[in-house]
Amino acid sequence: MKMGHPIRLHHDMTPYCWADVPEEKYKNFMSIKGARKDSQTYSAVGMPYLLQIEPTNICNLSCPLCPAGRNELGRDRRHMSLAEFQRLVDDIAQWLLLLVMWNWGEPFINPDLPAMIRYAAEHDIKTVTSTNAHFLNNPDYVESILTAGLSTLIVAIDSVSCDSYNVYRKGGELDRVLAGIEGLVAAKKRLGSDTCINFRMVVMRQNEHEVSALRTLARTMGADRFTLKTLNPSCGLASLDGDLLPHNPRYRRYRYKPGTYERIRKDGPCNRIWSIANIHSNGDVVPCCYDYDASLKVGNVFEEPLSRLWNGPAYRALRERICRNRESIQRCHECWINYELSDSGWFVESTALQGGDLRGRLRDILRRTVYRGGVRRIGNAMRRKVGMLHRSAV
Repeated sequence: MKMGHPIRLHHDMTPYCWADVPEEKYKNFMSIKGARKDSQTYSAVGMPYLLQIEPTNICNLSCPLCPAGRNELGRDRRHMSLAEFQRLVDDIAQWLLLLVMWNWGEPFINPDLPAMIRYAAEHDIKTVTSTNAHFLNNPDYVESILTAGLSTLIVAIDSVSCDSYNVYRKGGELDRVLAGIEGLVAAKKRLGSDTCINFRMVVMRQNEHEVSALRTLARTMGADRFTLKTLNPSCGLASLDGDLLPHNPRYRRYRYKPGTYERIRKDGPCNRIWSIANIHSNGDVVPCCYDYDASLKVGNVFEEPLSRLWNGPAYRALRERICRNRESIQRCHECWINYELSDSGWFVESTALQGGDLRGRLRDILRRTVYRGGVRRIGNAMRRKVGMLHRSAV
């Protein structure tokens, strides 16, 4: 019997591996990765290999930089139903590798989330979701998540102290979060679940002094990975950089003009429109997560299949508009691709905390160094870390 193909990719600085990808799915992925952009018809060469879907747009917190937290989404509050999700997966499962199952809202509020994850896993689709960890106190729900086949669970926890935690996670309860995480890790061990628990810290001015403490907490509590993500005031909030950015430039996402908090603009290509789509909880199809109010909507998957919309007239017209006149689109004008990234970029750190061999740990070091744009530092970093890891393994 003919074997499939291996694929390895990273999303949010977390590795995902497929050992045996079917021929059609593999060819689709490779065609997208190697394709030239069609500037005549603006049709994509392949189908999306990654989708970001929104299980719900409802959230229990009021985070000040989030349009859901500020009640500015401009659309009805609703969950995506299991039946709606299944129709979407059935349409594109033959091409899909990874489902990112969060957008604007707290995914764990949707009671169908475990069944959605299980349905995706049954179709050989890896899944990642994120939670603010306020709903981990339901053991049955947590167990159903951990046994559904979820690849990665990002646990958003930005602080080890209530004072700095409540600056951003408005309405949150840190004690409840920590108790829930403790139960989550215990359940994972008891069940023998393969789900990667990823502690995620977004570093800001009020918590930058807690990076080391939170990394230690993640390791002590039994998380599998710790990711330190840079802050990105967006959706019209770039003017808040001066109030929210860490004092340490290493913890910032962008470069700034000397002595200011004005981002340095550049002209970068948009690649998402050729390979990835976002689906809101009401089925609206938009090009990316920045379009929280569907101002660039190209259709609705509950009315027409994504496989038909993907290279339909509306999507091709949007690709042409973005390629030819992106500056005229407010959502695109604010996009990160228009600014020079710092050496850290999106992530300062992605560290595997539990187990792993030397080779895997070295890959983490190499990936972090390259991602920060420090190619010239790879040799020195590798030599230092190889020595450290060798000594720790002896």
